[in-house]
Amino acid sequence: MKSKCFSLLLLFLFSLVSIGAYAQVKVEGSVFDETDNPLIGVSVFTEGRKTGTVTNADGHFTIMVPNANSYLTFSYVGYMTQKVQLKGKKILKIVMKEDAELLDEVVVVGYGTQKKINVTGAIAQVDNKELKMAPSGNLSSMLAGRLPGLITKQSSGQPGKDGASLYIRGNGAGDGDPLIVIDGVVTDYFPTFSPDEVESITILKDATAAAVYGVRAAAGVILITTKRGTIQKPTVTVNSSVTLSQNTNFPKFLNGPDYAYWYNTAQRLDGVAEESLRFTANEIDRIENPGDNEAVYGNTDWFDLLFKNVAPAYTNNVSVSGGTERLKFFASVGAYNQEGVIDHTSYDKYNFRSNMDAKVTDNFDLSLDLSGYVSEDN
Repeated sequence: MKSKCFSLLLLFLFSLVSIGAYAQVKVEGSVFDETDNPLIGVSVFTEGRKTGTVTNADGHFTIMVPNANSYLTFSYVGYMTQKVQLKGKKILKIVMKEDAELLDEVVVVGYGTQKKINVTGAIAQVDNKELKMAPSGNLSSMLAGRLPGLITKQSSGQPGKDGASLYIRGNGAGDGDPLIVIDGVVTDYFPTFSPDEVESITILKDATAAAVYGVRAAAGVILITTKRGTIQKPTVTVNSSVTLSQNTNFPKFLNGPDYAYWYNTAQRLDGVAEESLRFTANEIDRIENPGDNEAVYGNTDWFDLLFKNVAPAYTNNVSVSGGTERLKFFASVGAYNQEGVIDHTSYDKYNFRSNMDAKVTDNFDLSLDLSGYVSEDN
């Protein structure tokens, strides 16, 4: 009787395994681009499962799916991801479309601009939208943590002097200062532009990318591209923001009477005689009731007098851009007003920019860039 039960149990288990195996559906197919060329290494996986496969040198793939109505997802770098429902099909032909937005993304390099996908050098770029997210009024400080390979070192928090030192290859590369290029013009300083004037900032990190600038690029290159007009009707843009700053860690101190009490208590515990204690009873009484001797014995909270709880900074900018095929323009006026966390410290900056591009003839283009700023710090 036991042997019969054991045989029936084994038969039942094998039946379950067979049912599970036959529940799988084999699907195969090929993946091509829009010009009918096979794509190698396309990722193919079933929705809801961690396992998948990739296409071979002929663009062919084979995969097991749970059922005939499963979903397959196809993904490939530079192409749009596709999700396909089988609907009973066991042989597929997939045509993947290029991701135009990804492939058309351009970066600024030494000789102008190129499509990012065609650039082999080590570069990194940040655009205007990312810059404006940084809570800082200094353009160099805005780059902190936003460009891989760029080291920023800020040595002061004083309003107007909170700029950061920039290093692309570390302090050991020459004097450590990268070459600054603004709209194709080499400068010796990092500008104090408003972020509303900047289109993008690119860093060139290796010898291949920076070869055009020669030995001056030993510590890397920072390319700053300002905004320019485009062919469109005149457009006015207004940006305003408020940033609040405060000390992250503020020490807490005892008041005058408490300090005197605990100082004397500590001396008593150390065995100091009463007549030799630091604060006498008369001095403690004067601290508690200074009268006319406020400057000497007063219980003054000097930190409260010197520091603010919150220091605001106000940014305002107005720009106008537009143009035709013959003339394009961009103009910007901005103001930055920053208060320091120390009372009676502040920084005010007013800047302007005007970029004009004129097509004089079919073979002659003329560009005129004007910019400047006025600042005052206390």
